[in-house]
Amino acid sequence: MFRSSLKHAARNANMRWLMSLAHMEPSPVSRWVALRAALAIGLPSAVGLALDQSAAAALVALGALPAITGDNGGPYRNRALSIGATVFGGAFGYFLGTMIAGHGLWTSAAMTLLVLAASLVGTFNNIAAVSTLQFATYVIVGASLTSNLPSWLPSVLVGAGGLFGLALTLTGWVVNPIAPERAAVAMAYRKLAAMFAAIGTSHTMSARRDMEAAMTTAYDTVLAARRGAAGPSPGWRGWRRSCKPVRR
Repeated sequence: MFRSSLKHAARNANMRWLMSLAHMEPSPVSRWVALRAALAIGLPSAVGLALDQSAAAALVALGALPAITGDNGGPYRNRALSIGATVFGGAFGYFLGTMIAGHGLWTSAAMTLLVLAASLVGTFNNIAAVSTLQFATYVIVGASLTSNLPSWLPSVLVGAGGLFGLALTLTGWVVNPIAPERAAVAMAYRKLAAMFAAIGTSHTMSARRDMEAAMTTAYDTVLAARRGAAGPSPGWRGWRRSCKPVRR
């Protein structure tokens, strides 16, 4: 009897674990990210249509896409590195794609080798994974699209679009440099309060998962920001002085 109850409990625990692996939470939608994406793609397109340069405007908008997909959040310093690497990967991939275009089977073989090399480099870290993904995508796009523009100009326009998207992303760095860290810590406190409010209800486990994810995000965000700053913070100095024993 006791052994069968243990097996039943273990089976239920395994099922809960499997269900937690397949559990998906809806991702929050940021209005600023949506507005930035609309500006990065819509503004060059509108200017190009107004100047009767739709082909060039499409290339600029195409270059702005990596600046949107390469933004993983976090401190602005890390975002600048991630988006910059993604933009460079996309522009460089488009340039190589235009260079190997129009050679039949040799183009297919060259694309295969470039994508294989990008896959190997993408295993280094998360930034390399995102940038090489854009590199491989834009190699294929550059080798497939045809343009009447000079051979050097499409890659420049794609890179300009990426820099424009990067500039839109980093405008907040000038206004409030520590906004991501503040937002991450505030979200951790909100999720902690929501977990306490959900105690005794059917939403306890989901609230706990949300709290743990928010705490992990806040810890990683603050740690990444402090890693790039030199020396201890003023608050840490004051706390350290207050912990010194008082001599009598």
